[in-house]
Amino acid sequence: MFLKKEQIETLEEYILKNIDLGYIWIQFEEEKYHIRSEEGIEYFVFDDCKIISFDEFWNSELGILKKKLLLCKKSKDSQEFLKKHRNFTGLILKNKKIDQIMVNILKEYNLNNIKFEDCNFENIILRNCELSNMKVINSSFFNVKIENVHFLDCYFYKRRDIKESTFNKLVFEKSIIKDINWKPEIFNNNTFIECKISNFKRFKIGKSDTDCMLRNIELHKCEVVCSSFDMHKFLYSKLTGNIFKDKTSFYCCEFENNIIKNNEFIDCNFESSSFFGDIENNNSNMRNIYTDNLFKHCILNSADFSRVILGRNNFTYNTYNHASVFSLKYFKYIKNIYKNEEKKLYKFKEEYCKILFDLYNNLYKEFKENNILKSAYDYYYVARKIEILKKYYDIKCKKFELKELRKFDKEDLSDEPVKEIGIYKNSKKTYLIKDISMKKIELRKMILSYLLCGFGEKPIRAFIWCLLVIFFSAFLFMFLGIEGKSEYIDYIGLVDRYFYSGYDHIRVSFIEWIKDFGVSFYFSVISFTTIGFGDIHPLSAGSRILVIIEAILSISLINLFIVTLVRKMLRD
Repeated sequence: MFLKKEQIETLEEYILKNIDLGYIWIQFEEEKYHIRSEEGIEYFVFDDCKIISFDEFWNSELGILKKKLLLCKKSKDSQEFLKKHRNFTGLILKNKKIDQIMVNILKEYNLNNIKFEDCNFENIILRNCELSNMKVINSSFFNVKIENVHFLDCYFYKRRDIKESTFNKLVFEKSIIKDINWKPEIFNNNTFIECKISNFKRFKIGKSDTDCMLRNIELHKCEVVCSSFDMHKFLYSKLTGNIFKDKTSFYCCEFENNIIKNNEFIDCNFESSSFFGDIENNNSNMRNIYTDNLFKHCILNSADFSRVILGRNNFTYNTYNHASVFSLKYFKYIKNIYKNEEKKLYKFKEEYCKILFDLYNNLYKEFKENNILKSAYDYYYVARKIEILKKYYDIKCKKFELKELRKFDKEDLSDEPVKEIGIYKNSKKTYLIKDISMKKIELRKMILSYLLCGFGEKPIRAFIWCLLVIFFSAFLFMFLGIEGKSEYIDYIGLVDRYFYSGYDHIRVSFIEWIKDFGVSFYFSVISFTTIGFGDIHPLSAGSRILVIIEAILSISLINLFIVTLVRKMLRD
């Protein structure tokens, strides 16, 4: 078909008329048309002798583009225009079947800024490209393979179905994913960066374990709203800097070998979820990092955090029940972090103890507010134990610092600037000495409270101390001497008579020793309980002093045992 320059308006009218009737693609590629000049007259030559259309496939944006191309006067201008504007920007495809041929045509020009609505993607392979400003709405995928594709500022809404398709090594950046019924294969081995994900719900629960696994996922600085990841296992995944909120659910999930860091979980559901790690094994290469997260207004009923090292996490205004569990093994773990006495390692331990103390002190308050008192005071007990270590490592750090300052005393202080430094360091040294002394006193008090009654949480310890005092005093009374109406026990006197009075032996049979110890134990019990029947009395000054000491200890220990026991019974 040959059209003279004067016939361009007629062709333009034809194009615009058909655009109004439906979407038409006029194919003006080099092999389909060219411009020929004969006797000074320019002709548009269409090699196939017709205008090619694709059954209402493309929208009017392309028609406008081709209209502009037709109005070009010279072949050179036409070629430059074609190179500059060969794209499908702003296309809207609705109720179409998208296959590999169409994808190739789109890739040849430009896939960006295209809207697919109610389309069916079938038998497509798409690899190693970047797509931006693309919208996929309520579309389905059959036998589609997408790999190593970067989606930038894209929008995905209401996916219908996915069958026999794989999506691998995809990167979704600054994209919106909304109202999608998803399957694990969408998430596995893919990365989401600064995306907004909302109403993301599982399409169908699989029968096998692999159907419920989410592997090698990376979510970074995403906002996840009102979505569901129920009954899945997160494995070798990385979640950093995200915000999960508004009823996002992780019901009955398992987290194993993951890095979960700097996230905010607000109004989320972790009911019956489990977090796995190796709290006994200090291996820095393991992917079991759960730190710097905020859990606020979350449901943590029956959640299990007992097998991970939580680190710096904040739990605020959450809901718990009696089956919610956190680890109680941190005390042993901290002691074995580094078996080294370097100053920097003591400083590290002190900082880590502070983090864990804040964590457990916070858990104590959280569980107490939920009226789960048994667990609350278990975490209080752990927090106090960690505080002992924190003070111990703090003293160690200050001792190292004091040692460094004392080395300065041996240096030459003749120079004036050095003298000023020396004055400053001497004042600091004085402060450190006082501070160390005060903290040592506090540490001893805490250790004493821990040993005697477990900070008021272990009344059995006070009872054990009572028994120890009774048994130890009974053993001493046998040597210091006690006397009754028919009893006379004085093992030290027996030794004296052997050396100074000519006794042939000091042998005492085992049965006699048991009888003597029984009498001594009886006297120790009535002395400890301050009953004092008077049938047995101390024989020497030493035994009288021991009676006084035992009576004083009995008042303190019995009162401590009764107070801690009654408080624990009333509380529980």
